[in-house]
Amino acid sequence: MRDLIAEGVIARVLMYDPDRLSHNYAYQVLLLEEFARHGTEVVFLKAPPADTPEHKLLLQFKGMIADMSERKSPNAPEGANATEPKPGCPMCFPPLRMAIGM
Repeated sequence: MRDLIAEGVIARVLMYDPDRLSHNYAYQVLLLEEFARHGTEVVFLKAPPADTPEHKLLLQFKGMIADMSERKSPNAPEGANATEPKPGCPMCFPPLRMAIGM
């Protein structure tokens, strides 16, 4: 798509949401600037048009939230074995239901 935009073939890009362009906020900004440089308009269907400073700020927040939610918390459970304590971890206790024997 970037090649077609650079060639001037695509004049308008319709996107459902800003995070569909990229989950990384920095990449979103770079892509939007690149598209604007080539005269391509980007329209987000789930976001208001970015024609006012407030709407531009909202678009930036959506991009940053998508970026943050993509990164996992180090304490987030991972998969089916998330309830089992990790071996060698002195602070990792099994959930209460396992400790009681339910």
